[in-house]
Amino acid sequence: MKLNNIVCAMVLTLCFSEVSLAICKIPDDLEKPINSSQRLECLKNSHFLQSEQSNISLESAIQGPDLKDETTFDYREQVYCRYFYRYQNGSSNKFRCYRTNEKNQLMNEKGDVVSQAVSVGVFGTDQEDLLLDSQGKAILTAKGKAMKADVLKVRFQDGSKRHRENYASTVASRIAWIMGFPAENYYSVKNVHCFGCEKNPWNEGLKPQLNNNPKVENDFAYSAIERKNEAKRVIKAFVPQNKKFETAPWKWEEYMQYWTNLSSEQKLGIQVLGLFANFLQTVENRGSQHVLLCEKEYYNKENKTCEKTLAGTHDLGSAFGNRDMKWLDQQTKNHPRADFDSYNDVKIFKSGTCDLVSVPGGPNGKLTKVNEEARLEFVRRANLLNHSMIKEILRSAYFQYADLIKREQIKKKEKINDDQVLNERMLDLWTTAIESKLDAIRKAQCPQ
Repeated sequence: MKLNNIVCAMVLTLCFSEVSLAICKIPDDLEKPINSSQRLECLKNSHFLQSEQSNISLESAIQGPDLKDETTFDYREQVYCRYFYRYQNGSSNKFRCYRTNEKNQLMNEKGDVVSQAVSVGVFGTDQEDLLLDSQGKAILTAKGKAMKADVLKVRFQDGSKRHRENYASTVASRIAWIMGFPAENYYSVKNVHCFGCEKNPWNEGLKPQLNNNPKVENDFAYSAIERKNEAKRVIKAFVPQNKKFETAPWKWEEYMQYWTNLSSEQKLGIQVLGLFANFLQTVENRGSQHVLLCEKEYYNKENKTCEKTLAGTHDLGSAFGNRDMKWLDQQTKNHPRADFDSYNDVKIFKSGTCDLVSVPGGPNGKLTKVNEEARLEFVRRANLLNHSMIKEILRSAYFQYADLIKREQIKKKEKINDDQVLNERMLDLWTTAIESKLDAIRKAQCPQ
């Protein structure tokens, strides 16, 4: 076993033939690249599907998951926070801030104002994210535990094709949650009022704002706030500040190369997940947007091991565009997000087949097609979504404002002067486009 692990690690492949012996040891520090042999042990027993939200109400679908350890947000809510700098991966608009009330008073993780808190512990120190009093001491709960600030990760728009992830993230993650696909959770809000934020606090994530003036305040309408998936993180994508990608939680090709050694459950799950990625147009082959989790029932807290890991998507912000290079935006050199024409025009399957148009996987292993069992499982989960639910999820994410270019085209072409009428028209267009993708999968007939 030990020799086989060494060989597997050297060639960076998966020895799925020893699945039953795999033991996933969760790293102590997820901020560091994981040992390659340790990583493959965590991939062997992975699965790809969670239970769907059966009998879900329209109100629950709009609100999203009610998290145990973090507060959530209503889409009509006005949120206040205090800016702080933390390096951000990726290339889309976002910033970090500590949640406050309208008077800039800091709040704890439960959403309560802590009047004696004046600052927060610095990132990378033993006081990281702790609420501190005027003397710089940690504020304790009644049980003597250090109180933490509520750290918000906020995605915001700027009207470009690239920076629309605030819209795409909420809708995609809500649908993922309903259908049982692991992802992060996003909650749209009407506005985020940020104390200390410049007009563009993103700055490519590389540098702090040059003028971090606490007297500066700015609003970010229709932003989305990220909350982590509640399952325990096993492997985290590691991208150091030089942006040279080093570690992926998992990649499509790693499973596809060893297809014959996968269990029937794994074969089914990865095909259904592949269909979901095509439905959203979030096929990502580097693995940087993937996540490997451990659900509570499979986590051994004593020895920090995971019996059965959960492989899923981490970041769904790239949804509702098109990964096909023909849609590459020449200004951003990246595919558009929440772009109506790009999403509407792409197909799920090649004509008359169950061959996927957007193929997950690298040159050595691709998921090129799905079978009938996987299609039927996807359809079973997709049938939880109806027209009203899709439209209201879009509305709660303010999707009528996602593609401002298309909005202006429709306004001129159909001579719509009433904003409310235009809003409904845009929501109807998007609802129809999403339903057409689901219908294409429902109507397909795939080989057994």
